[in-house]
This record gives sequence, C-alpha cells and structure tokens, in this order.
Amino acid sequence: MIIDLWGSNDKNFNADSYTNVFSSGKSVGSILLGMMVDQGNLDFNERISKYWPEFGKNGKEFITVADNMKHEGGLPSYSEKIDFDWLRTENIK
Repeated sequence: MIIDLWGSNDKNFNADSYTNVFSSGKSVGSILLGMMVDQGNLDFNERISKYWPEFGKNGKEFITVADNMKHEGGLPSYSEKIDFDWLRTENIK
C-alpha cells in the first residue's frame, strides 16, 4: 500500500465505508481516447457514426467525436423516460 486516506465528520464512517466517486470515468475515458487518436485509430474531427453507425440516427449523424467530448453534441436528455428500477444495482447488467 502506498497511501491510505479517509476521513469524515460521521463517527460511523471508516476505512471500509462505501462512498460515491463522481465523474471518475471521465479522466480515464479521455486518456483512452487520446491514446486512440495518437495511435491513429480515432480522429476527433470524424463523425461518431463512422465508428458507431447505429449512433447516426434521429438527427445525430453529424455529431463529431470532438463535439461529444466538449459536450456540444446537443444531447441534453433521453428520448424515453428512464424507469428508476433500471438503476438499481441488481438490475444493472
């Protein structure tokens, strides 16, 4: 072990307590996309539908990888209502 940090004002919180880690995948995803660009497997200026044809439906055919990475793809919400039960741990597969 290199480092073991934890802390809280809650006396029931300890080193084994579960906690949320928000947005932790964004940095890993960005690094992986950068590596793919560096290796010539991805181009930020290409349309996402070049790599994922099914994505290019319902007005999304012109969104580029860069648009998506900059949150400028115009995808603010889902077209269908998400059922809360879909988000329960036992239902996520």
